[in-house]
Amino acid sequence: MGAFSFQWEIVRDSGVTAIDGATNRRLKMTRGLRGRQVQVVVSFTDAAANQERVVSDPMLVPATVASTPSIRKASAGRPGGKATASVRWSAPRYAGGTAITRYRVTAVEVGRGGVMRTRMVAADKRMKSVRLPRGLYQFRVVALNAAGESRAALSKAVRAR
Repeated sequence: MGAFSFQWEIVRDSGVTAIDGATNRRLKMTRGLRGRQVQVVVSFTDAAANQERVVSDPMLVPATVASTPSIRKASAGRPGGKATASVRWSAPRYAGGTAITRYRVTAVEVGRGGVMRTRMVAADKRMKSVRLPRGLYQFRVVALNAAGESRAALSKAVRAR
């Protein structure tokens, strides 16, 4: 019997694609593989000098939570009228190998630590305005995906007015 060779592949509906440089027994997990199906092809020469090829069943590489979203701006509402504050954020740089399903936006009163309002926001939105009692608040924004929730992004303190 000769030497074994390995080639890892990504499995898609349209076929398979070899993963460049993935030719060892073990596959190094990278962000680009999270949430994808992979398989390994093992090639060797048998005792009768025949070339053989064995393909594994596809395996799902588990997804992970997304990286932390980035706060772009937290701002006070307009003077007069109902007291509000708003927050804008950017999506996480890395979604965890699965789509962001929504964001959780929480307003916490500074100095008291009490959660005043929590709102769920659609995955395609990047801004939320919240009606709050007058006071000083900090926003926490968390990205959610199939694997769980990211670390919270924290805004600067902003006054609801």
